[in-house]
Amino acid sequence: MELKFMNVLPDPERYNTLRLRSGMGGRKDEQRVRQALEGSSFVCSVWDGETLVGLGRVIDDGGICYSVNDIMVDRDYQRQ
Repeated sequence: MELKFMNVLPDPERYNTLRLRSGMGGRKDEQRVRQALEGSSFVCSVWDGETLVGLGRVIDDGGICYSVNDIMVDRDYQRQ
């Protein structure tokens, strides 16, 4: 298995699939997911081939505060 860590926004469908597979919760509205991802300061997505297996993103106020959000790892890849 070769994982690739990339600064690439996943599409909302893959994001929602990862939410379910990571235990993060249910699906979110795709338009809101797109808006949230595009509004992020930084996104790190983790890929196994074409499959999104991990994601983390940073949001900020543009000055002082930065927050790490949506840390998700597919259950099949956790604790490895």
